[in-house]
Amino acid sequence: MLAIPVPYVAALMLSVLLARMALAPDRRDPFRPAMLFTGAAIVLLILVGLRWQTDWLAVRILRPIMAMALPPLAWFAFAGGPVRGLRLLAHGAPVALMVAAVAVRRPIPVPVDALLALSFLGYGAALAWRLRRNADGIEGVRLEDSASVRSAGLVAAAALGLSGLVDLAIALDLGFGEGLAAPMIVAAADSLLTVGAAVASATLDRASPAAEAAGAPDAATAEPRSAADAAGGEPDIPDGGVDDDAIVRALDEVIRNRRLFADTDLTLDRLARRSGVPARRISAAVNRSRGLNISQFLNDYRIAEACRLLDQTDLPVTAVMFDSGFLTKSNFNREFRRVTGMSPTDWRRREQSHADGPGC
Repeated sequence: MLAIPVPYVAALMLSVLLARMALAPDRRDPFRPAMLFTGAAIVLLILVGLRWQTDWLAVRILRPIMAMALPPLAWFAFAGGPVRGLRLLAHGAPVALMVAAVAVRRPIPVPVDALLALSFLGYGAALAWRLRRNADGIEGVRLEDSASVRSAGLVAAAALGLSGLVDLAIALDLGFGEGLAAPMIVAAADSLLTVGAAVASATLDRASPAAEAAGAPDAATAEPRSAADAAGGEPDIPDGGVDDDAIVRALDEVIRNRRLFADTDLTLDRLARRSGVPARRISAAVNRSRGLNISQFLNDYRIAEACRLLDQTDLPVTAVMFDSGFLTKSNFNREFRRVTGMSPTDWRRREQSHADGPGC
């Protein structure tokens, strides 16, 4: 019976996933963080399989380097932000350190597995802290999907942390034992954890609208950019509670006048461009002024529009859902009940029976 090593099976599964991501409609950019992470995971799994089947020098050198590249790629995928300048140098430092460690391994023993463990554990903890601290999730994904992407990011963070523990187990097995368990640990545990993290990144990729929708506002709705924005800086908005209210009022005007709530692909980045306010200032201002995260804040407008359509039109509930800016029925029903205390169908029945009920 033909036996295929676990890493190769996992690599095949991820290859199918990567192909689906690459062939998704209007998603032709091969350098999306989620695709880069998944592609790197495939290469690593192949190297893991080869490492415990062969003694090729190239595999021994490339495997730890590729493994060290995974945590920074996961960070760029789920933490968001531009990949350039000092950030790129800072996150590239662990990879450079691993290259140096592999280069000097023969004459000077270097704890490669310990370095991998520290990187995976550190990035896993940092990513989990960042996602838990930021209730609005990732800036480049649809606001409607921010909760699911945040959960996927936490799964990826857990996978990184557990992979770090696996590397510690390998280091202990090699240091205090005879290393007999190391191949099994690497082949099974790392394969499962890498697949888990990559599947989480695919959730992120599905929730990220195409570049045209997320980054290129049309002429009718485009906001003129200030010199500070064009230079990559931020508008001169001082801190303080009063200015939080001013930011929320400006957001209210932009969202209502331009009907941004009806844009199913609306992201925090896109909202920031429309309003001229940095994304992190929007999140902080809405949270302090209204006690909501930005997704809930936007959904309040969508539910208000849904109530209007249910009251004034005969559109089916599904059509109302799409016209008010929602993509999924589960999210629409959940948010409708959060705002009104009832389901959309019950709301329409209340209107038709002229019964008094809660406002939208």
